[in-house]
Amino acid sequence: WKKIMLENQNPQTVFFFYSYYSLRDHKGELFSQYKLVDWLHQRSRVPDFGGAGWHVEGGLLASYATSGAIQGRSAARIALRVLRGETAGNIAIKLPPEFEVAVNLDRAKQLGIEVPLDILAIARVFKK
Repeated sequence: WKKIMLENQNPQTVFFFYSYYSLRDHKGELFSQYKLVDWLHQRSRVPDFGGAGWHVEGGLLASYATSGAIQGRSAARIALRVLRGETAGNIAIKLPPEFEVAVNLDRAKQLGIEVPLDILAIARVFKK
């Protein structure tokens, strides 16, 4: 996977990183999500997006995701409905009520990208 990522960096490329549980390194050992974000941040020359705010905090360019706290509150509301006797199969699947935009200005500068002010106005911004 490392070779593929390194060899496929051209002006049309964008990397999108989401959580995973079984990526392994060349020795067959598990390669943590934190290591991958750091590895990608150090080697990528193209925009890289994450599926969570911590990906951006770790060095990726941006994300548009719901937070774990919002997911937890949503799950708790569903659990309460089930505990009160509602059948789980009758509860509609819904999108989370809120999403968060996160932007890493240091990464944007590194890639030569100027983040529009209207994005910065709504984003959680990371900068050293």
